[in-house]
Amino acid sequence: MSVPRSRLLFRPGARPGSTVVLAATVMALVVAVFPATSAQAAAVSKAKATVAKPTTVTDKPDLYSAMVAARTQGSAVLVDSQESPTSQTWANADGTLTTESDPGPARERLANGSWANIDTTLATVAGALVPKVSAVPMEFSVGGTTLVASEQTPQGVAQLGWDSPLPIPTVSGNTATYPSVRPGVDLVMHANRLGFEVSFVLHGVPAAAVSLPLTLTLRGFSAARQADGSLKITDSKGKLAGVGGAPVMFGAAVDTASQQPTKQQTVPGMLSAGTSASVTPIGGVTFPGSGSGTQQTWTLSPAGAFLADPSLTYPVTIDPSLNFIPSSSTYVQTGVTTSQYTNTELAPVFHGVDRFGFLSGWTSRA
Repeated sequence: MSVPRSRLLFRPGARPGSTVVLAATVMALVVAVFPATSAQAAAVSKAKATVAKPTTVTDKPDLYSAMVAARTQGSAVLVDSQESPTSQTWANADGTLTTESDPGPARERLANGSWANIDTTLATVAGALVPKVSAVPMEFSVGGTTLVASEQTPQGVAQLGWDSPLPIPTVSGNTATYPSVRPGVDLVMHANRLGFEVSFVLHGVPAAAVSLPLTLTLRGFSAARQADGSLKITDSKGKLAGVGGAPVMFGAAVDTASQQPTKQQTVPGMLSAGTSASVTPIGGVTFPGSGSGTQQTWTLSPAGAFLADPSLTYPVTIDPSLNFIPSSSTYVQTGVTTSQYTNTELAPVFHGVDRFGFLSGWTSRA
């Protein structure tokens, strides 16, 4: 039986090109009439998704490679060799550089050579409370010792002690609170970027006179009481290495305009003569230069009349502002006539708004 000519794909005498065109046309019709199944489409999409995408570079070891990477990927790249405790530098895609600087240490180099942001959250390590990442090696007591805190600075070792074994502290973030070191009085330690900070919190009117003896054990430092009640701390060469501002106590009530305590007063303090004493770690952290040092007792005696004032709002805080790393901050505070330049709590004072309605005229003071 013969096949009709109209249904032949190849016929005698046909031009070769016409056969190719006809075959392509038929294939196109097949594809159009029978599209890919959903499973096939999903397989194609999955194959496309698995194609590796260029990885964004976050940092490079040197300036040249960071600039090349930034221009290639179109985003900033950190320059590792330019990183320090107080600054970081990025190479930008347009060929410029951006440097961010901090007024104090913001990161610390770890033992493996990498950098980590300062994190003063306290954790128990080898029998002591220590910050997770700190620019100043320090440790606090976990309780049961008379030694409260210890820190290592470039000038030496500074330690705080108490006159009796400490209770187990309550720890929250960078703060360790030792409850009832005196009736109704807590001893509070803060781990900050540049060292520890000590204060006392009184929860009610004391039934008797309050005496708060802080033991200072120093190696590489010397402490001397000044006429205004503050402490001048010098290193072995006689250069200023820290300060204990004249202690101040203040109530909990705050002025709405200045955001400062409505009731405050300086606290008399006496510093004893120095005697030889050992400098030992609290836990397993050994500081360079451990050995013998000089021990003195700084006794704070808050005025009973101030604490018994019925207009005073409790709790009352007593702040010695003790600091073993000097600061360059200078300010003036109404009602405080003594040096407090290591205090970092600066309060802005508002003077008005500019002609566009934005806040302006701020002056920082304590």
